[in-house]
Formats: sequence, C-alpha cells, structure tokens
Amino acid sequence: MRLVQALRRWKAPVVSDPVIGSALGGGFYVGRILVEGVSWFLIVAPKASGEANGQYWNTNGSVATTINSAWDGAANMAAIYATANPISFRAAVFCKGLSIAGYTDWALPAKDQLELVYRNLKPSTQGNSTNSGANLNSYPAGSNYTSSGPAQTDIDAFRLGGAEALSTNNYWTSTRFSSSAAWRQSFADGAQSGASVDGSTLSVRAVRMIPA
Repeated sequence: MRLVQALRRWKAPVVSDPVIGSALGGGFYVGRILVEGVSWFLIVAPKASGEANGQYWNTNGSVATTINSAWDGAANMAAIYATANPISFRAAVFCKGLSIAGYTDWALPAKDQLELVYRNLKPSTQGNSTNSGANLNSYPAGSNYTSSGPAQTDIDAFRLGGAEALSTNNYWTSTRFSSSAAWRQSFADGAQSGASVDGSTLSVRAVRMIPA
C-alpha cells in the first residue's frame, strides 16, 4: 500500500529539450515533432556530409500514393523503397546511403519536418511567405508565418555563410504533392509548394528522429 501511494506521488523528472542547433545524434537538434502524444527530437544532418544539390526526386516521374506522410520522412523512405524501382528516387537514395557518426537511419525529410528546420534555423533575413508555416505536427504547433516571423536564426553556424547554414535554395521533402510532384520548401522565404519530380533539380538535406 505504501509503495502504491509513493508511486502516485512520484512525478517523472522534467527533461529539458536540447538547445536548438546543438550537437545531437550525429547532427544538430532542430525541435520537436509531436504526433498522437508521442514526441520526437528532430535532428538535421551536418552540411558537409548530409546535403546535396541538384537532385531529382524521381527520374521516372511518378509519386506513389503511399509516399504521403507529412511528418515522418522515415515512413516515406520505406514507402519509396517498397516501389518497383527505388533507385530512380535520387534524393531518397542520397539520404539512404548516408552514414554519419555511426548513424545510418537518415531520411529525406517529410513536409512538416522540413518546415520545422526552416522555422528554427532560418538562414537569411528575407521576409517570409505568409501563406506557409502551418504545422500541426510540430511542438509547439506552427501557424502561418508573418513577414518578419520567424526571424533569421541567431546561431552563427546556421546563418548564411555559416558552416552549417542551409542555402536559400528550394529543398525537396519526401511528401507526395500529386501523382507527379512532391512538396518542396524554399529556404529563402519558407514557402512550401509542389515541384515536378522529374523536371526539377533541388537541394537535399537529410534528417533523422529519435524518441524525446
């Protein structure tokens, strides 16, 4: 009885999040993804080993309906590798082949994962697209940007010209937009839109998630 009462009084210790941009799990901490009560730490790969430019999404020009998670790049990667010809998915193949600090579970980020990267590690001072930013899968949830928010990150390494900064290019997500297009994210103004998977070559920056 005393044990039961003690357990009822006991509360789990509050664990603080890592500092945004701090080293974690082979890359850098971005923020939290929270889905159905399960919380994850999102990690972005180092630029030198985890970023590539000029990548096609799928040279075969199609996007299966199963590649549809807005928050889980790993699930989208699994769906890609379940297709008949995964080697044609160039952006995903780049991420699949990464081994950084012993971690091999890097993924092409889903739409809401990449939005969180922009929100917390925005490289420039350019104004934001006010039609983008809504993200119910982040914690805290994101709403449409204002022209001035989010502001440029105050982390020098992730500002333009910094060693880890994302460029102001468009980056691929792994989330389906249509039968022939995937979502992309601008790191100039944060706009998210669709891009033809075999007609556009965009940048790629890998991510991974670990339980929070």
